[in-house]
Formats: sequence, structure tokens, C-alpha cells
Amino acid sequence: MLFGEYTVLHGSEAIALPTSGRQLSGHWEVGHETSPGSHMLQQWIQYLRETPRKFTAFNFDAFEEDLSEGLLFSSSIPMGYGMGSSGALCAAALHRYGHDVDRYSVEETREILATMESFFHDSSSGLDPLVSYYNRGFKVCTDGSLSMLDENANQQLNGFYLLDSQKKRKTSEWVNLYMNKCEDATFKSAMLELLKAQNRAITAWENNDREAMSKAISEISLLQWTWMQEWMPESIRPIWKATLHAEHLSVKLCGAGGGGYFLLFDPDKVYNGRGKLISLTSSQI
Repeated sequence: MLFGEYTVLHGSEAIALPTSGRQLSGHWEVGHETSPGSHMLQQWIQYLRETPRKFTAFNFDAFEEDLSEGLLFSSSIPMGYGMGSSGALCAAALHRYGHDVDRYSVEETREILATMESFFHDSSSGLDPLVSYYNRGFKVCTDGSLSMLDENANQQLNGFYLLDSQKKRKTSEWVNLYMNKCEDATFKSAMLELLKAQNRAITAWENNDREAMSKAISEISLLQWTWMQEWMPESIRPIWKATLHAEHLSVKLCGAGGGGYFLLFDPDKVYNGRGKLISLTSSQI
């Protein structure tokens, strides 16, 4: 999630993009013995078989047969980091075992993927697996509808880096905290200000206005620092604080927060702090 984390719950726009290259990716492998994760995948299949939605475009029997022969999903996407590890698995499963999926609209495909991912997160918007499935970015509009972005949209990720907190987290815990916090009128009012900053950042990003985007990201960073420090692990707080008044250098949430990766915006490549960064447009630096 590039922009719109949490504020999308209040009707803001949002931008979600796939990462470039193979540094965060996954693929199927078939071994000679039953894979360690096959039991969880068997439970997943059973869950989907029993869901109220009819998965008429999914070949469960073939999936189960392949699992018995040692199928596994090999992924370099860390779990609990907010980079769509479960989404990638759902997308890979639908791609491999779905049939006639092309007859579904993007929204229908999103609904199928959301149901699939709900096994891992209790509930899912379907956005993460949708991005993985099409390997394309999407914009969430203010009415909740989706717009597929140009295939070159990832080129506008220049200057964005992943900052590793060295801590896993569970999305549902932080979403629940956020919803509880929003019961406080002052906090919710601040989130509406954050919503406006997110929308300004998205507009600037779409127009490739780097100066306006940098200013909007700086506003997002300050608002999140002021109101959402609980979502920042101790490893991230000193870095975040040091960037608050730095020109063209900002840290913001990347998804649910609480751990995993955070986003560092550094178009001038001036960051010299601790921790290895991952570029979203090239190999690791």
C-alpha cells in the first residue's frame, strides 16, 4: 500500500502497487515428499470448500493431488511484514488451479480472492491478492470502486524504499486498535486530516508532481508521528523522528504498521541511518 493505509476506511483514495523484480516474490515448487506447509494448505482447501461462495472456477481436487505429491509455495516475501505474503499465495493458487477465471470481472476476481485470503486474516479486502494476481497497480476511488493503473505505474516508485523494523506483526491486531481509537472524536478528526493529506499525495503522485508529493508525504509522516506512535516499533521511532524536519526525507506507514516494513521516501538518496533498505524499483541496496 503506497498511500491510503487506514484512511481508506473513511473513504479516502488509495494506491496499491506490486513490487518490481524478484526480491519479493513467490513460485510453486514440487518436491518428492509432503511439504511442511501442506497441512495448513489442506485446511485452507477445506475452508474454501465450505464457504458460502461457490468456487466453481477452482479445481480443488487437482490442488489436493499436487499437495500429496509435495507441492509447496516457495516465497521470499516475509510473513507478518505487510507485503502481501498471503495475497501472493492466494493469487498463485487461483492462477494455477482456477479455470475460466477470465470470464470474471476485476471486482468479481477481487471478491474471490478476498474470500480466499479471509482464511488467513479473518477478513480481507482482496486488494493485496488482486495486485499480485494481475501484477498491476490499483487505485481505490472514493466510492470504493477500483481502477487498474497503467502497467508503467511502478516507474513512479522511484525514491521509495522499504525500511525493515525487524519485527513481525498481525494485521488484525493493529486494525482493531485503530477502530477502537476512532471511537475518540479527537483521534478521528485527526485521521480526517490525514485523509486529506493522503488524497493530496495521491493527486501529486498521479501528476508526477514530486515537489507536491514530497510535501504531502511530509504531512502524512508528521500526522502519523503525532497520532499513531503506538503503530511504530522502537526500532523505527528514532529514524522516524530524525526525518520529521528533514527536507525530502520522510517515513510513513506501509499497511497496518506495528511491525514489518515501513516506507521511506528519499528521492535524493541522502539517508545514511542504520538498517538495510530495499528499493521498490530495483535490486537491494
